Amino acid sequence: MPAIWHPPRQTRDPELSFFYLDEDDDAAQFENYSGEVLGGRYKLEKPIGPGGTSTVYTAKDLRTGATVAVKVLHSSMHERLLGHFAQEGRAAARHASPHLIQAVDFGKDDDCAFTVFKFVDGVSLRTLARGGPMPWRRVCRIALHVLSALDALHRAGLVHNDLHASNVLLQRDLDGGDFAIVIDLGFASVLPNRRITHAPEPDGTIFGLRSTIAPERCAGCPPDPRSDLYSLGVMMWELLTAQTIPDFMLAPDKLAVPPLQIIAPGMHVPERVDAIVLRALSDVEVRFKTAAEMAQALREALDDRELPVLVPPVVPVPRPARSHAATIFAGATGLVVGGAAVLAVLHGEPGDVAGEATRPAVEQAPGTSPPLPPVEPSIAQLAEQAPPPAPERLAWSRPEQPVEPPLAALPATPEPSVPPAAHAPAKRSSPHVGQTRRKLRACDPEGTQLESVVTIERPDDGAPKILFNGRAAFGDFGDCVGAVARALALAPGQRLRFKL
Repeated sequence: MPAIWHPPRQTRDPELSFFYLDEDDDAAQFENYSGEVLGGRYKLEKPIGPGGTSTVYTAKDLRTGATVAVKVLHSSMHERLLGHFAQEGRAAARHASPHLIQAVDFGKDDDCAFTVFKFVDGVSLRTLARGGPMPWRRVCRIALHVLSALDALHRAGLVHNDLHASNVLLQRDLDGGDFAIVIDLGFASVLPNRRITHAPEPDGTIFGLRSTIAPERCAGCPPDPRSDLYSLGVMMWELLTAQTIPDFMLAPDKLAVPPLQIIAPGMHVPERVDAIVLRALSDVEVRFKTAAEMAQALREALDDRELPVLVPPVVPVPRPARSHAATIFAGATGLVVGGAAVLAVLHGEPGDVAGEATRPAVEQAPGTSPPLPPVEPSIAQLAEQAPPPAPERLAWSRPEQPVEPPLAALPATPEPSVPPAAHAPAKRSSPHVGQTRRKLRACDPEGTQLESVVTIERPDDGAPKILFNGRAAFGDFGDCVGAVARALALAPGQRLRFKL
């Protein structure tokens, strides 16, 4: 389906009151309740999330000994937000979604209103995104988890109203993939056709982050689950581009949302994913109707079998006297694509890379790839069945190109036995440098690090680490060179340094 953005037809209502939040608001001044015991049970330890309306503390549950997170509303916000704050505790306690923050208690101790949540030891998606654009597959899998949380909220008759990257925490699951948890239900709204006990009465104020408030909400329309899908579209667009989405409501006739393939061509976002994001950002009548519908579209995009699946060549190649690069081109029947495939070769595992090759490729034979799980009607299952995460690419890297399999991919051929006397001793800087240099260059087919000074060392009590001009590597490149460093099996305290 083509990636088309349908501009919203609504215009901003000048009579509405807006309570804008700042995604980076750290609240220069706030009451510090560290050391206080709330509700006779929760001893506050230290603030971990100061904000403009409330502060989150780590705390110790004196009854169970467990570590919990306690959110305390600023006293200056009691008159304005106390009703919303109380609603957050009730809403966050009445769901069973693993991707939505779970409240365990709430109350008011003297003039201190608080809500107690299960402690989530994770990093905010906002913090992670500061490193640059994120790979589209990873963004789609995170979005599936967020949609699972939204589906649980919407079924309960609530709209989140404040979905953005700072309100999504990421943990690692058992397979090393992302596990997203949506937090902060402080500005959730009750759907017009639903009744929730003690819910605050609407007062005509629109709460939220300026860039993520849906256009129909700015026009005075009542809360709608599709408004959360718009906010998710904004989040995905910004994660994939590392840019701030234009506020087209300021100049509807002059500003538009550009497709991802135009604004971020180097991220190789498929047109199908581009179309999903632009549909989420379109007019409310064009948008996905439910979180489940959007999750279905994302799941189908991730499972798209039209993308070629390439595997490393496995043709035995003898080692001739000429260069290893010439050996690979002459003996192999195909090439692999991208840093992830290089990493798979280093590990001796089949690759799982989808992309466009400019040279002949070996396509995986039918029946050899693992079967894709069927799409289930449950959105939670849709989220959990997402394929395992692909290695993350460097933000500064250019589009993936076909690369040569590294030397480690070639089958080992025993060297001919030669009496020691037949060889004159050769002067070598290190027994590891030559082969290691070739493997590192195979991890960097575009030559972005050719002038770097490489340092590989193993601390006395840790795993080996590799630095390029004193800096660590990340993404596909970091994974690939990390595998090279580990394969050296350096002794504790041993160090290797050379120019790439």
